[in-house]
Amino acid sequence: MGIFGSPGGFQIVVLEYMPLRRFGLFQILLNGWPMGDGSTTAFYPHYCDLQDLARLAESGEPHERHQLSLGDTFDHMQVDAEMTDRAILFSFRSHDENSQWREAQVDKREFLTVWSQAAACIETILAQANES
Repeated sequence: MGIFGSPGGFQIVVLEYMPLRRFGLFQILLNGWPMGDGSTTAFYPHYCDLQDLARLAESGEPHERHQLSLGDTFDHMQVDAEMTDRAILFSFRSHDENSQWREAQVDKREFLTVWSQAAACIETILAQANES
């Protein structure tokens, strides 16, 4: 469990709820802005979604803007991502017609570092849940 990344930058929060183990709080913060709704969620689907994004970031290839499917605790948001050679450009807003797009740029190295720490935490939680 933990908070990974720097305050005000890119952060991922993983808080396991006992005795549920596979469930808890999974939050992404971009420039201090929380994207999730803070509800209890299953870790594994978010793990898979961000692993896919990490693979794209690791490829080093630019990737045009596409909508991310983050699901569950992020259902109230539309999140798009675009990859440059050095950064991931996130655009996000609520599904409300009147909401404004917010944008955040995250250095790929920062994203990959923070995600690898959070991913290791989730992998440990899921492994312990499988043991019980």
